[in-house]
Amino acid sequence: MVLALVALWFRGGTRGDLFRLVAGIAIFIAVVLIDVFVESPREESTRKMEEIRAATKAKNVDDVAKHISESFKYEGTSKAHLLEKIRAVYQIPQFEGVDMTGFSRADFQQVDIDTIKIGFEAWPAKYGLPEYRYYCWATFVKDPDGQYRMRTFELHQPAKRPSADQKPVVPDQLK
Repeated sequence: MVLALVALWFRGGTRGDLFRLVAGIAIFIAVVLIDVFVESPREESTRKMEEIRAATKAKNVDDVAKHISESFKYEGTSKAHLLEKIRAVYQIPQFEGVDMTGFSRADFQQVDIDTIKIGFEAWPAKYGLPEYRYYCWATFVKDPDGQYRMRTFELHQPAKRPSADQKPVVPDQLK
């Protein structure tokens, strides 16, 4: 758009063309600034999942905890119980974190004004075989401080977007 306005101004050179060019540049700059400085709920939840991934590789429970909502529930498990299970898994010498991929706009759902779901593939690092891969739906809720944090998740196998009637699975380590 801006290039077309530049070409129009160079071709005609009228004062009106100059005003349109300046307005086009201002709109372009505003869009770029919004893109750079405003994080959408999808971008925020994806970033937080990437930070959780990095925290699992570093075996840092506190960094995982800051992205989990106090209202977290999974199969009757609270946030505190989940963090205990994570600490136990961190004691396994072969555990090298969790890998994740497949974050896309297609796997994003705005449930309501304060709740979103994102879908992606997850698996234990170094164990990318199909039987260790899961498709994960992570549900994020906007906490009182305005930050989205994970409230729950569902795991599905095989590691592809599940059909509406497919039931989630619960790995033994999370029971």
